Amino acid sequence: PSVEYLYLNDKQAGNLLIKNYGTGNTYENLVLVPMLLTSGNYTKMNYIFSGTFDDLKVALFPNPVFENQLHILIRTADKFAATPKVQMTYNGQQGYLVMNPVNDSTFITNYELKGSGEGVLEAYGTNTNGIILSNILKFSAVYYPPKSQGQLTASFGKLSVSDKAMEKGGWIVLSTGQTQTSYPGLERLSPCISVALPMEKTSVPVQLSVDVPPMLNSTSRIGVFADQGDRVDFLGTASRQGNSLSGEVSRSGNIFFATDQIPPVINSEVKKRGNTVAIGITDLGSGVDPATVQVSYRGQVLPSQYDSTSHQVLVSPGSLPDGTYEFDFKAADRLGNTAQARVSTAWAGNFGLSQVIAFPNPATTMTKIRCAFTGAGAAQISGKVTITDGSGDTVVILPLQGTGGGMYDAIWNL
Repeated sequence: PSVEYLYLNDKQAGNLLIKNYGTGNTYENLVLVPMLLTSGNYTKMNYIFSGTFDDLKVALFPNPVFENQLHILIRTADKFAATPKVQMTYNGQQGYLVMNPVNDSTFITNYELKGSGEGVLEAYGTNTNGIILSNILKFSAVYYPPKSQGQLTASFGKLSVSDKAMEKGGWIVLSTGQTQTSYPGLERLSPCISVALPMEKTSVPVQLSVDVPPMLNSTSRIGVFADQGDRVDFLGTASRQGNSLSGEVSRSGNIFFATDQIPPVINSEVKKRGNTVAIGITDLGSGVDPATVQVSYRGQVLPSQYDSTSHQVLVSPGSLPDGTYEFDFKAADRLGNTAQARVSTAWAGNFGLSQVIAFPNPATTMTKIRCAFTGAGAAQISGKVTITDGSGDTVVILPLQGTGGGMYDAIWNL
């Protein structure tokens, strides 16, 4: 994804990092990285994620420097033909905001909050192509003193804050837009709600709750997700009470609730990676749960590790000799949907037994048993030969002595 830096003046307080613009997603994220440090000790004073965006991108989040102000940012992918118009309605007071240009495609302003409340932000603009753009955000803002508790209640959701969540005070803003989107592998149950917190991460999670229409399948497991623009992150399992869904949130983001009823997909294509074989396992919904990935051969579990970056499980067949094997794969996503598959693959082991001969044959006083091994580990084998009679009782155990080139001999004195 593309990254763009916007440098603001001192009054605009900070440095905005706009991520994922130009990717064509309906929802994109904004990251505010203030440059102000506290006490000269190079510790960030604040770090805020926020914003849900439409064709006309609108972000609303607490000002990290001036405690009783909101940052409002308006942006389009193209240049504005004129200054966009932004109307704010908050606690019964309505008026237009004076927008300050950052460049031809981005405008910013601050709005002073004189008390907690709920409002509507309506933005309208025209780009240089003559296209009229609009976006409307409903939001609710509440100030929480340090180590205080309470519940932020908006018409579209609730946020419960415990007294252990916020070591420092600040404004919390909930907002939601008119346009919602769908996500591959997920069935969205709630609108996407932007949770803007006055810190990078709360000390303990806060709880977001939304009311949803009656659900037909009451047994479906529900997850809490964050829209990151170019991906969706699974945050945890949601709880349900009647038609109300609740889930824990620790960081700012665009949060929604969804079900995932599609199990992971186990790829039949096998790739060799060093001393392992790699099988692709993907899940577009809640994602593969690495703890559930298991690989076995004839009932014996093999060492394996799921790589979430490449979406592959790496299997170590261990001491299996050269040959073709059928491995059994099992994996589940983070909401419990399970997939199983049997995959056939050729394996070149660290060593394999290619030949055993005994000579002279017939023998009278002694016989030499020669074993030929192949593979990278053939030169470092410590082995033995066990000879049994017809009833299975051990007659003799002979050590193997290496003669070079993967060849090993055992001498049996008759």
